[in-house]
Amino acid sequence: MFSKVKICVFVVLCLGIVGLSAGLIGCGSRVVDESSTSTTITLLPGATTTTTSTTVTLAPGVTTTTSTTTSTTTTSTTTTTVTLPPGVATTTSTTTSTTTTSTTTTTIGFTAHTIDPDFDGASSVFGVDLDSDGDIDVVAVAEKADEIAWYENDRSENLTKHSVTSTFEGVKKVYAADLDNDADIDLVGGCFTGSGLAWFENNGSQNFTTHVLDADASVFSIYVADLNGDDFRDIVVGDSSTISWWENNQDQTFTKHSLRSAFTGDVYAVDIDDDGDPDLLSAHAYSDTIRWWDNSDGLGDFTERIISDDYIDVHSVLAVDFDQDGDIDVLSTSGSSNEVSWWQNNGSQSFTYHVIDNGIYQASFAWAGDLDGDSEPDVLVRGNYNVYWLHNDGSAESFSQHTICNITFDFPMSFSLLDIDQDGDIDLFGAYYGSDDVVWWENSRF
Repeated sequence: MFSKVKICVFVVLCLGIVGLSAGLIGCGSRVVDESSTSTTITLLPGATTTTTSTTVTLAPGVTTTTSTTTSTTTTSTTTTTVTLPPGVATTTSTTTSTTTTSTTTTTIGFTAHTIDPDFDGASSVFGVDLDSDGDIDVVAVAEKADEIAWYENDRSENLTKHSVTSTFEGVKKVYAADLDNDADIDLVGGCFTGSGLAWFENNGSQNFTTHVLDADASVFSIYVADLNGDDFRDIVVGDSSTISWWENNQDQTFTKHSLRSAFTGDVYAVDIDDDGDPDLLSAHAYSDTIRWWDNSDGLGDFTERIISDDYIDVHSVLAVDFDQDGDIDVLSTSGSSNEVSWWQNNGSQSFTYHVIDNGIYQASFAWAGDLDGDSEPDVLVRGNYNVYWLHNDGSAESFSQHTICNITFDFPMSFSLLDIDQDGDIDLFGAYYGSDDVVWWENSRF
């Protein structure tokens, strides 16, 4: 069927046709009476789509994920024929293109190794090279046993227990850092009920002296950083009544500065506004608030800022650059909403809310690290029944859920993410309050 087409359209058609006469191109208002176009796309034989699935079966106690590799090869031919009036050459153009797409997902597994099966009320762990021999040791606390201990790694993942104290009543949290600038690692311990807040001075041979800071503190979280720029590390504490920081006086004593009277869950020190000094990040479950505290002059004078004041039952906060744009975003969990979320820092300390997963029952503690070696930060989160790995699929907008272990009766209170076996990937180690275990999970990606 033929249709009449104005010459402006015909000129466009002519541009791709070799050999048309100059008179035809310059026809002015002339109408071409007969023309038609047709397009045919043909998928050539041999175009293939293949999918290969591999399932790895390991021994009992090993958690695995199954990878899927998809490779698609598509070859297409496009033939375009332009039919013109009698006397004008007909030109046929053929274009062939081939596209191959390949996607590979790495299979990783986690194998459980028990460090201590009888650490009564295990409630917190911290990974650090405590004896300065080049490997990761494990510090742990046992709330029911009133004990802080460290487990010496012999570089072959054989860990030997050494007790720091067994009289720190109700100890729940621990943090490791050099507080007195003597080039060895000291410890800070906190109790929610019991002995309060103290630091434990390492004499250089992993013998420790106890210094009580506040016998009445009800400690929920601890962080250590130099907040006032004097090159001595200070202590940040979230407890049942305040968020505070303890200024290191450089003589083994500390001075308390209270920022706000409010029940405080997690605390974290990080440079949120990129001005070169550490700010603070805090979670306040009773007021459903996530705050950050601007260290305005770099000397420990803090101004309160609100990230959200309606994030119900906020339990955990963590600083991590999820979108890898060079500034600090915030990871959070909500127990009653069964939710893991992240707050995107828009570059001027305004934050946009994103849901990672809203199907983890009683989502509580969360940690972040690159578990599969793809250079994207993943999330580890504890729910009421399982510990989950939320795999960052590459855009920080999509996460896939994997179960690492069932915890119905074990009730883990704490995890730490470090390469304990020094094989180039991130392992996990945790404190299991219900079963009194200290455990590390070997990442078998390599």
